[in-house]
Amino acid sequence: MTYSSTDFSDDVFAALADAGAILPSEANHEDLDDNASLQAGFALEGINRLQGARRALESLVNCLHRVDAGEIKPRCIKNARKKAEKALAAFKEGV
Repeated sequence: MTYSSTDFSDDVFAALADAGAILPSEANHEDLDDNASLQAGFALEGINRLQGARRALESLVNCLHRVDAGEIKPRCIKNARKKAEKALAAFKEGV
């Protein structure tokens, strides 16, 4: 048995959906079956959401390091929270 590119793309799409990077409305889109272009578009949007979450997490961790070092910066905390909220919102429907 061979592993086709279609199998691979289906598996990657399913993994992104399982990770929550692909929204339920995207994963259940009525035109998704046998539409590689639509599947790829949703997958790339999911990857963009994950990248945004990673950047927000990095910002938050950097800010917390500053807090630990005694360099408490209210703006740092406020900005990190905004980035985290924006990244989290991207994983919800309608955003």
